Amino acid sequence: KIDLKKIKGIIFLAQGGSLTQIKVSTTIVNAIAWYFDLPLKAKFYFKGDFDKILNKTLADFPKKHKFAPIKAEYNRKAAITLSKKQAKYKLSY
Repeated sequence: KIDLKKIKGIIFLAQGGSLTQIKVSTTIVNAIAWYFDLPLKAKFYFKGDFDKILNKTLADFPKKHKFAPIKAEYNRKAAITLSKKQAKYKLSY
């Protein structure tokens, strides 16, 4: 069991993922940190060893317990396209 009162902050490390995965994960982490008023630090699409990045992020971690939201970062263009299917309905005004 985890005693939530002992958590001093949250570090979110995302090495890869789709735009949706990054946005959903960032939203969840922000919500948890906001609810418990915890400091939050994030690294997106980092290169290199996970443990080294974690230790570097821990060293830069804020000492105060104050929530500040993180913004999702995406390292490439979103692969969003228009559907080529014909709609089975028609909108009229």
